[in-house]
Amino acid sequence: MNELVTIERAEDTGCCGAAPCSASWHVFQVNDCDWWMARTLEEAKSAALAEYGGDEETIDDPRQLSEEELERIEYFDEFHRAKHSFKVELGCRIAAGPKVEMFATTEY
Repeated sequence: MNELVTIERAEDTGCCGAAPCSASWHVFQVNDCDWWMARTLEEAKSAALAEYGGDEETIDDPRQLSEEELERIEYFDEFHRAKHSFKVELGCRIAAGPKVEMFATTEY
């Protein structure tokens, strides 16, 4: 069963479709609802804590997504009205200029 998560984008990032993923950038699930893009788990946790006001309880069993999860979990891009895998979205963001940021959320 595919999971579907949504995040709105305020601007066009020039998504390139099937851009290859970089080994230095990853997607980390920090709780049941949120995924962050970062180079390390610590970097993702720090960014998430800053976003959540330092509340440690908002971080629940954080971990890096596996290659299988990146390929299986679907990302819905509301700006482009398109669905694709987390792996494709990660490639698009890397091509647009990677930065530590919230990657996706089920909360909207």
